Amino acid sequence: MKIKKWSWGIAAFLAILLVVGVVQQLVWQNFRPQPIKLTTTVQNRQQALSKLQQQLGSYYQSWRVPYGYRIGRGFEVKTMTNGKEQVQLKYHFYPAIFNLKIIHNFGGIAAGNHSIKTTNNYLLQQTSSRGWKLQNQTGKGLVQTAKIKSNIKQRHHLPPKQLMTSNMNYSVQNNKLYITYEGHHQRLVPDGYQRVFLMPDDTYNEHLNAGSYLITPNLTAFVSYSKEKTGLLYSFNQGKNWHFSGFKFAGFRGNAFISQTNSALYVTYASDQSLGSSYYLTLITTDLRHWRQVNLPELEQQNLTLASWQTDRLVYYASQSQGLKFSTDGGKTFKLGQLNYPTKISQISGGNPFTVPQALERRQGKYYLFVGQSEAGDYVRNGKLQQAELMEIAPGVFDFKRELASN
Repeated sequence: MKIKKWSWGIAAFLAILLVVGVVQQLVWQNFRPQPIKLTTTVQNRQQALSKLQQQLGSYYQSWRVPYGYRIGRGFEVKTMTNGKEQVQLKYHFYPAIFNLKIIHNFGGIAAGNHSIKTTNNYLLQQTSSRGWKLQNQTGKGLVQTAKIKSNIKQRHHLPPKQLMTSNMNYSVQNNKLYITYEGHHQRLVPDGYQRVFLMPDDTYNEHLNAGSYLITPNLTAFVSYSKEKTGLLYSFNQGKNWHFSGFKFAGFRGNAFISQTNSALYVTYASDQSLGSSYYLTLITTDLRHWRQVNLPELEQQNLTLASWQTDRLVYYASQSQGLKFSTDGGKTFKLGQLNYPTKISQISGGNPFTVPQALERRQGKYYLFVGQSEAGDYVRNGKLQQAELMEIAPGVFDFKRELASN
């Protein structure tokens, strides 16, 4: 008899769970990721904005919200206004579950401690003497970027690969980004400073790591960290016209790496951050419209200092903790690279200071690897921090050539 009562109790409990699950799924299926508009009745515009931005954040804090959109521990919001109606809201929040999907759903960036930052534009309009509404302004940013065209409908073919030379570079003047080609004057990148140098804390860092950009007559490209989306900012005609191609997953400014082979373009960028480490994704495209993630099953893309695709099969990745790794099968398998140094380097006080592979450069048909020092490195000559230059003699094997001052 007792067994029957227990059986009925368990059956009832499971039935309740089933009903709750079904109801929850039905509610989640009807969830609207972005409320069309929010309304309130208050005395003035400032009160309306304060109340509506709280309503907007609270919209994502209910059991009715799928975990891919649910905010957990609360949120902070900063406001920027432009004119009478345009409002830009910057939210910093902790999701109920932290993963790449929710970062992508909000079009945000990972901001440390499993939090997310996101920025959206809205219209705040007065509907009556005391009535106000906040409405999403889809696709309309506060910064005008008319010279940059989205390639959502336009497919481009990759131009022939060209090599960068020392005369092809970028420069910064008065918070503006310029590019220079051999024998040509500087050309302004529209909104380039804001897009390329943006950091997660809304400051700007004008230093780009080696390998994070391409500047050639055929193709100029930067990883863009605009408020709306992470993607590739590129030009085919030496900066006269610019296009933007968005990535599926949002990212944040860390190291970035762009490689062009004879058939594809590869971009590696920071997409997640946790416990002081940055995690990376590698994407590939052949038309600068469609991107897919490259599967690298044997490689942990964490705190990368180098990512270079010499061909679609010969690949180099490096980090301070893992050293240099290479693949000869397009990233399916990886081996540890071999860096050969003379005895005089190992006899430097404290041991070989060159431990961080940072860049690969091609000159006269040969590849040269530049290896720097760790953050604690203090090996200097004539008051300048040194790095090592090694030459590739076989896939994954490099011989020391010389010391030179770090850039």
